[in-house]
Amino acid sequence: MAIATKEHIDFKGLLAAHLSVSKFPETVKSLQQEALAQFEEMGLPGMKHEEWKYTYLQKYLKKGFQFGRNPETASIKSAALPVASEDAMQVVLLDGKCIAIHAEKAQEGIYLSGLEQALEAENVLATDLFGALAHGSKQALTALNLALCEDGFFLHAAPGAQGNIDLIFLHSGSPYISQPHILIKLEEGADVHIQEQHIQLGEQSFQHLVSEVTLEKSARLEWVKIQDAGAGSHLIDTAYAQVESEGLFKSMFISLSGELFRNNQYINIHGTAADADLNGVYVLDGDQQADNVIVVRHQLPEGTSNQLFKGILDGKSTGVFNGKIIVDQDAQKTNAFQSNKNILVSHEAAAYFRPQLEIFADDVKCSHGATSSEIEDGELFYLRARGIGKEMARSLLMLAYAADVVESISKADVKQQALLSIEKKLKLNF
Repeated sequence: MAIATKEHIDFKGLLAAHLSVSKFPETVKSLQQEALAQFEEMGLPGMKHEEWKYTYLQKYLKKGFQFGRNPETASIKSAALPVASEDAMQVVLLDGKCIAIHAEKAQEGIYLSGLEQALEAENVLATDLFGALAHGSKQALTALNLALCEDGFFLHAAPGAQGNIDLIFLHSGSPYISQPHILIKLEEGADVHIQEQHIQLGEQSFQHLVSEVTLEKSARLEWVKIQDAGAGSHLIDTAYAQVESEGLFKSMFISLSGELFRNNQYINIHGTAADADLNGVYVLDGDQQADNVIVVRHQLPEGTSNQLFKGILDGKSTGVFNGKIIVDQDAQKTNAFQSNKNILVSHEAAAYFRPQLEIFADDVKCSHGATSSEIEDGELFYLRARGIGKEMARSLLMLAYAADVVESISKADVKQQALLSIEKKLKLNF
């Protein structure tokens, strides 16, 4: 058994300090204590844990990052914030703490709040949702987030409501690991789009985000995450989602600038004819690492899930994909597909993949596949024969390869921003 105290960190003391000033309801405080006990049983994950086989967490923690409450509060000028989308409300978190909600373009039926504010006000829904999907997940870092999180973001959409949210994470450069927590519930027929961006204001940052998403019947959530904060950023993003009948959970990770991207998604298809559409693009160079863990469980019939992750790996970068599809016995007529593809630009780059299927139903269509390859000489020749230089030709081919995934983004302006971010990473200037 790995005990967290081996890491010489007094997590009990950190939780005690948090609880001494917290105004959270007693039920939430009790859950936080239970979560810490679970974490201490598991300890920080190491490379002996199968899901962390290729990601040595201690390597990044040794850079001087600390767990605990940040004693300093940075001040942010409004100039640091991107302009909100024309039709979007804007939520701003600084080092995991909600500092602003710009609701000038408020949308009917959409309720936004900082998580700390919602819990301190004893919002019944927020209190009930906190830990409902994540508590007891047997994921050590999730338990630690539940135990030590101080703030985050709460979104509740009324039946039939429609909304667009710009979610901005600002990272001040503090050595403290921020652990925001996000709660989202969309009632029947609600339709929400979230565009997430990261802005780094210092040289280094480390954030571990945990989200819990509940989608009622026919509700739809599209969440596009552009992970492009800067060279010294470290992001661990863990999401738990439960999708009821005819609902849709759609996510997109675009991992570009940062030392570590660790994206975990645990999706439960809990209703009949519910869908999950999970996509990702990672464009890496140097010593960057992107590690994607995607687990989809189908519990009831006629559900669909699609996983498409593509990587472009240069330098000594590493791309990892662990995907699992579980189809329960009652989930007949399930369609579930999984694909991971990688282009190795450098001979020193590495791609690791582990696609898995666990099928307990007999009337299903499921498939998985994973590949890694180099750019085809014939494709390069085609472009070079038309007067395009070698490096430009390679970049154009890689852009087309990544754009195939990004094309599924429904909002045109968000799709355009994603493509521009990828073009910048590929050093394309049109």
